[in-house]
Amino acid sequence: AHAARGELAWLCERASWVGVVGLSMGGAIAARLAAESDHVRVLALLAPYLTPPRTVALVARTAPFWSVVTPYFAGRSGDASVHDPIARDASYAYGMFPPRAVRALCATAAAGRSALPLITVPTLVVNSREDNRIPAETAETATANLAGPTERQWVTGCGHVITVDYCRDAVANLVLDFLARHAD
Repeated sequence: AHAARGELAWLCERASWVGVVGLSMGGAIAARLAAESDHVRVLALLAPYLTPPRTVALVARTAPFWSVVTPYFAGRSGDASVHDPIARDASYAYGMFPPRAVRALCATAAAGRSALPLITVPTLVVNSREDNRIPAETAETATANLAGPTERQWVTGCGHVITVDYCRDAVANLVLDFLARHAD
């Protein structure tokens, strides 16, 4: 989040209007930025990873004990995260993970979730109905604490990585329309 804060500060010095868009864990970081900065005018959360599944949270909590013998483990469900085989083959996102990365993922998700009640700017939330990492009920519950006006949109035909999968054009259009409606 430190690097993202620096980039946001740099952008705010140069632009009169700033919107923040984040995908997955980037959504958790974007939520923190929107909560912390008076310069962010709108926020778009794309498949925001704000509530890790219980198994991921358990792995993160117990990592200090087992990470000595298992320094890396394979990510799961990578194929289901991107349905488009061409986009999936170009993705390097779901390979091997060190335990500290899982702990960082859970900490970032928790920080993003905690920021939601502080966000008062218009917010767009886009999720996929077929997301293998964030079930629909979890997606709705995770963002229920947004304080500002919230627009929820659902896309279909894609997995978790909605910006590169079959629904990428629909997602791009939703975000562009949202930004245009809220631009000064």
